[in-house]
Amino acid sequence: MGGDERDQTDELVRKLWSRLSMEAPAIHVASPEQVPGTYHKLLVHDTGMTATLEAHWSESLTVDLVADDLIVEDRSLYRFIALYTKGTRQVVELATIRIVLDAFPAPLRPEFIEGVRPFGSILTGAGIAFRARPSGFFWIKADEFIARKAGIDVGITLYGRMNELHGEDDVLLGETVEMLPRV
Repeated sequence: MGGDERDQTDELVRKLWSRLSMEAPAIHVASPEQVPGTYHKLLVHDTGMTATLEAHWSESLTVDLVADDLIVEDRSLYRFIALYTKGTRQVVELATIRIVLDAFPAPLRPEFIEGVRPFGSILTGAGIAFRARPSGFFWIKADEFIARKAGIDVGITLYGRMNELHGEDDVLLGETVEMLPRV
């Protein structure tokens, strides 16, 4: 992977984390081929993560809103979330998200701000078609914060992806940095 791709990956991670006044983890950029086994199946695709993880875990997912901020000049909602299975209460994804509020009808925006349902579930429930466009892949070692939020040990490797979600007419709906603590 070239230096430009590393820079773009690092830039997106830092942008999303810094908007939430959080320190970004040290990431290690990976090619899709370097993402192993089940992580590869769950990350290297062009569909939404909520539906992908619900199918993999055979459970509905719910969201724990860890941090959020509405940035008026960006007309965007930034958040850090943990997605977990409803039945077994296992954290299956940690993510930072930028939701482009102007891309959605005004009546739908409060649902994003409430942070009760996963972003993908809100889109699907509202009948909004979207496509994921992964822009890069990475791995990290869990620091204390990530380990605590994911219910894993410090030092465990998480694989993830940088992603854009696009709606009809290629409108940008959101940007995400998604990490999987377990498969």
